[in-house]
Amino acid sequence: MKRKIVLFFLIITALALCSCGKGGESAPEDGPQIGSSQVTWDAVTYNTHDEFTQALGIEISAPNEATGDTYIIISKQLGEILYDCGDHSWTYRASKTNTGYELYGIDEINFTSESTSVEIAGVSFGIMFTNDGGTLAHWSKGGVNYSLFTESTLTAEEMKTELLGIGY
Repeated sequence: MKRKIVLFFLIITALALCSCGKGGESAPEDGPQIGSSQVTWDAVTYNTHDEFTQALGIEISAPNEATGDTYIIISKQLGEILYDCGDHSWTYRASKTNTGYELYGIDEINFTSESTSVEIAGVSFGIMFTNDGGTLAHWSKGGVNYSLFTESTLTAEEMKTELLGIGY
């Protein structure tokens, strides 16, 4: 249910942002730039993991035991997989160009001041917590920026277990 609500708000936000542009403006030749006034938040949903990763150009996968996978590419540069696994709904994102709050999909004012980090096989993962109890991990690897979010409150060790499950 949470996944459907998140998907619904993603689509509504994308539609609202697409309709907010001024007439006569055009995006730069190389496409819209996230964070600029010329953003078009077009969201394309893909039916299969293979179609999704081919279009995105980044390998990103939900865990094998995940259910209800939904594959979305936002503005041709941000890949998102929505899925359920265990007792949690997840949003897993990857981008070569988006960083920080644009990558997370959560505004910075929604995070608490509490944060921590964990390291797995030489990769450092920042872990942040939202005011309403969500948990987010973010990291970079091989020129790609990633984030993994759940609306559930997890400890750093629980999040580390989830990161191992996706093969980070």
